[in-house]
Amino acid sequence: MKRLGLLVILLAALGYGSSSAPAMMAPTGFNVEGRFFASGAFNSDGCGLLNATGPGPADGIEFTDRLDFQRSVSLPPDEDPHDEDPHDEDDNEAEALYRSLKTRLARAVPADLKELEHDLIAAADRFTLDYRFPYEHSKLAVTGRIEHHASFKLLFDAAERAIKTEDSNLMLHELHIDGAEGGPLHKLARGHAEWGVLEEALEHRDPRGLLGEHGH
Repeated sequence: MKRLGLLVILLAALGYGSSSAPAMMAPTGFNVEGRFFASGAFNSDGCGLLNATGPGPADGIEFTDRLDFQRSVSLPPDEDPHDEDPHDEDDNEAEALYRSLKTRLARAVPADLKELEHDLIAAADRFTLDYRFPYEHSKLAVTGRIEHHASFKLLFDAAERAIKTEDSNLMLHELHIDGAEGGPLHKLARGHAEWGVLEEALEHRDPRGLLGEHGH
């Protein structure tokens, strides 16, 4: 009922009908939060008077155009177009950090690796569901910074996260690219049984093989 009343008001404000049409009457009422949502008559030009009977605009306020009226309407909290998901900010921060670390990893020289590894660990600890940070960390195996067993532990951690967040196809796609000849994970993709376990877990979206492999 709340949405129907709001729709009637907005249709009236948009000026449906001919110039000779009589004024349209909008319903009067309050939403469940006690906020004013409608009252008054509107002509075909979208102008009119709003006669408030409770909290809201004062009696007899004239709206000179549709936009003026639309701005005056208080939407309920669940319909407020300015509401933002608090998770969006975290997603944006994670994306920016990921791009920064990935660029640094691609350009890293031996003197950069210790600090880079520290920052990758911190990012993985902060964004505990984002598979990309342990995944990028695993690439340090090609630099000799970490040995292959530690790299697979990071990849298995990344795979668990990817499966949990339904990103397993994305990680599997990256894995095939990075494991190809000349890729940063090529050495891990050749001659290691763990690579097959990793692919199977991602293909079937089943982390149980990963848990058994590393005993956690």
